[in-house]
Amino acid sequence: MNKFAKVLSKVNKPPKKTNTKTKTKTNTKTNTKYNNAATKTHKYFIPHARLNRGQRRYCHCIMKARVSKPKGNHYGFCQGIARADWAKAKTMKNKISARQYYFDISRTNCVMNYDYNDYSLIEVRQFATEKGLPIYELDNSGNKKYYPKDRLVQLLTTNYIKKHTTSSTLSKKSNRQHLSPKAKKTKKAKLKQ
Repeated sequence: MNKFAKVLSKVNKPPKKTNTKTKTKTNTKTNTKYNNAATKTHKYFIPHARLNRGQRRYCHCIMKARVSKPKGNHYGFCQGIARADWAKAKTMKNKISARQYYFDISRTNCVMNYDYNDYSLIEVRQFATEKGLPIYELDNSGNKKYYPKDRLVQLLTTNYIKKHTTSSTLSKKSNRQHLSPKAKKTKKAKLKQ
């Protein structure tokens, strides 16, 4: 009888408490369990953003610093964070993961890679005012009617596209126009050879 009681006590024990931070869901069609943390996408950036970790940290820092430091130099502040990441990457043993922190700040495209749904309306408004874009319009009675987030995102992306398509074509034209007549002749001579 004692042996039977011991076996029953082992069987009827309540299950051990596990870490409840990572919850699992079950797919009803395939009956497979998957972890929520593993399926979570990158927050604050679109899924197909071509930014490395350092660029993501820099862009996210700029967006958050616009609100927290509106009068300060948030670009300098975030460049300091990027430089600290570069110094940390130099000491990393794994050089492949260290490459994730090196980038050229002037060539980082934050505007087209943000997932604006993850940012607040205030942050997007600050971004638009920094770029010199309107954030409201006046109605017939003269009251300010602020744009919704969708409209601000549309203004930001069209402004970015317009700025970068015209600047690249203008720079190509200006390079052609600034050649002196002597330089043009030497260039043509090199092309003939």
